[in-house]
Amino acid sequence: MNHDPIVDEVRRTRQKILEDCGGDLERLLDRLKAAESQDRSRVVSMDSLRRQSRSERGGIPSAPPDVSSL
Repeated sequence: MNHDPIVDEVRRTRQKILEDCGGDLERLLDRLKAAESQDRSRVVSMDSLRRQSRSERGGIPSAPPDVSSL
């Protein structure tokens, strides 16, 4: 199995953040929600992606946008 250094870094970071929250998932979720509320411009929702996609197509419905490139 190949080890991806980026995946390894993400996992280490996730583990550190969870440890900072005392292993408590509720505290982790509260921390994430607080971070989201601090900078709403970086939060992406499916509704906002759909609205953006519709406006780019002139309101013509189609398949949901590909969010993998975000």
